[in-house]
Amino acid sequence: MNDGSSSKNQTVPEKAPENERGKKDLNPLHHIVVFVTVLCALGFVEGISVNGLPFINISSLQTRFELTSKDAGMITSSADIGAIVLVLLVSYYGGRSHRPRVTAAGGFMLAVGSLIFLMPHALVGLYSFGSESSKFTLCKSSQLSELDHCGASKEGKSASRFLPMFIVGQAVQGIGFTPVFTCGFAYIDDHATSDSTAVYIGITYAITALGVGMGYVVGGQLLSLWVDVGRVDTSTITIKPEDRRWVGAWWIGYVICSILYCIIAIILCFFPRHLPGAKSQANNKDEGLTARSSRTHQEKNILEILLSFPKAIFALICNPLYVLLVLVGAGDTLIVSGIAGFAPKIIEEKFKIKPSEAGLIMGAVSLVGGAGGLGLGGYLIRRFHVKLFGILKMCLFFTFVAALTGGAAFFISCPKDAFAGINSQYGSKSTSSPPSSVNVNAPCNSNCACTTRNFDPVCGQDGVTYFSACYAGCMADNSSKLLLKYDNCSCVINTMLSSGGNGTGIANGGTCSSACQQVWPFVLVLFFGILFTFLNVTPISMAILRCVPEEERSVGLGMQWVALRSMGTIPGPILTGIVLDSTCRLWQSTCKGQGSCWMYDSNKMSLNLFFWWVGVKVTTLCFLGLAYLYYKKKGHAEVDRQEQLNLSITLSPVVSEVAKDEEEDKDNPAASPSPSPSCGQEGTCVDRGIDAKKGSYAKRDDDAVDVDKKPDTVSSKGNVVQPAVVEPLKLDGDNATSAVPTSVTDGSAPGDTTNNSVCYITRL
Repeated sequence: MNDGSSSKNQTVPEKAPENERGKKDLNPLHHIVVFVTVLCALGFVEGISVNGLPFINISSLQTRFELTSKDAGMITSSADIGAIVLVLLVSYYGGRSHRPRVTAAGGFMLAVGSLIFLMPHALVGLYSFGSESSKFTLCKSSQLSELDHCGASKEGKSASRFLPMFIVGQAVQGIGFTPVFTCGFAYIDDHATSDSTAVYIGITYAITALGVGMGYVVGGQLLSLWVDVGRVDTSTITIKPEDRRWVGAWWIGYVICSILYCIIAIILCFFPRHLPGAKSQANNKDEGLTARSSRTHQEKNILEILLSFPKAIFALICNPLYVLLVLVGAGDTLIVSGIAGFAPKIIEEKFKIKPSEAGLIMGAVSLVGGAGGLGLGGYLIRRFHVKLFGILKMCLFFTFVAALTGGAAFFISCPKDAFAGINSQYGSKSTSSPPSSVNVNAPCNSNCACTTRNFDPVCGQDGVTYFSACYAGCMADNSSKLLLKYDNCSCVINTMLSSGGNGTGIANGGTCSSACQQVWPFVLVLFFGILFTFLNVTPISMAILRCVPEEERSVGLGMQWVALRSMGTIPGPILTGIVLDSTCRLWQSTCKGQGSCWMYDSNKMSLNLFFWWVGVKVTTLCFLGLAYLYYKKKGHAEVDRQEQLNLSITLSPVVSEVAKDEEEDKDNPAASPSPSPSCGQEGTCVDRGIDAKKGSYAKRDDDAVDVDKKPDTVSSKGNVVQPAVVEPLKLDGDNATSAVPTSVTDGSAPGDTTNNSVCYITRL
């Protein structure tokens, strides 16, 4: 009997399922490990298409479809909007259906979302970057006006009209990956042991995070290809990937991901609703808990459940510590989702590097900094057994360091290159005194009738960049197949003349840029900012679990999930896009109005990003500080309350012996009974000569308990009843440990527990 009961409570190691004849099941789809492998593959591809490719493709999408940074932020945020809208519906109905097939349906929906996202590429037509239309490039006395140019445009409509299609495609993908982390994880929990479930879910999260980094890397490499590869002769393209007009083949990644989604979803469809053998094995892990849950569910009707939900929400809202910690997590998510999303674009703009290089850099930073911070934060808590009070102090330190390092990173940048009419005056290379307002028109190009419709920059031999050959005053085009070259540029200073002067300068296609190696210091400092931010994620999650009662934890985690997205990942990219748009110096002029930004003010960008990062971090620091002070005050209040409770419990053995003596003395009228207190059921004493409230009791640093300095009480047996010795109270950082009286003895033998009273108080 003992062997059977003990073996039942032990964790049964997983083994291969068996069929009805008892033979080993060789069907690979009947093994939970195979399901976890397929789910990891789905999560990996989802990390690439939903969280990796959109971020690395931001610059190309903005240039090709005339989008602002705010528009790009709306695209990246729409995945979480789709997820947050339908997560409860998918979780509820998916949990009561064939879970592998519901997960497969999510895979098919991810494929559909990817196809919708790449459709604008097929509908918009070929990309023209400006230099192909030479009739608008050179300085001529008579050209089409801006309005006439829009009328003669082949596109006829602005490419920004495809913005809703991008948002819908990303939102559909957000809906598609919801079953992966609901039904997929529930299926694992149904068919694996408790220990294995934790490992499998952790592996799935890690593989998904790996997919995000791979999305940066793969997407960056695909951007080295021309956007219309396969439809045009790429040898005729005269610009290079580092040119701000370059648009890479951003759409190829979505084609690959949609194919992989369909393959994985088809495999998921063939998994059974319940794995043979593993179901009963999984039931053994929490048999008592399952039984209790079933009884509880049967005892509660639907009305009681509906009425209890608002009460649970209200209880969480009235928990200041929970609310403050959720706001801390939302603040970290807000800034990281925005900065990480636009980091490739920021690196490209500040350091003039290719998108492929920016993708490699951010892939490494996101993998090492993000994943490393998540893992290290959990390790520190487990290694040093950090309690709640220690978690709050640790998070205060991490947030402070993240604010300093992340903010300092944005001040690292390359020197500004001179741009005529933007940050330098015409005829000058100095950027120290830029014009008060953007004006690319000058006397040297006043007769050229130039247009700002197409951004076609040229680098003059004087080291100054001009908006186009027309604005440089160039009259002749001597370009070859691989090199754009313009002569007789009236605005370019001819540095070949010993005396200098204007009128015969030359210019080459592209912007002027000087060598700069500041990207690596920037990446290093930003890495520490992201690392220390992610170090907070696991501790904050643990703190939230510890400050919420067990019966409210499920609702608390659900509210946290909604808050992190509604206040973090959804507004984060949009607000960061607005911050970047505020630093734009030169906007694209489109037939519909304002398009994407052609040139940013690097100094203003650094300053605005610094205030954006530090502002959010300081706000987060304030929330953490309030949580720290609240818990510290609450902890000491609990200590004082617990000491008062300990006093009452300490008196209980004393008054019980006195009460016995009083009863015995009733038969002996000659005896002079002494006043004695009586205790209620809850251990509170009623005054009969000993006033517990007026009596002195042990402080935190004392050991003895002295009630009105009374002498030791003598029991009816003639033994001296010593007051209980109370161990000092300790505040271990998590909560107040109660003072525990070690023993109350009346002199009985060590083995006699009849008159020995040992008092324990449950931890808060």
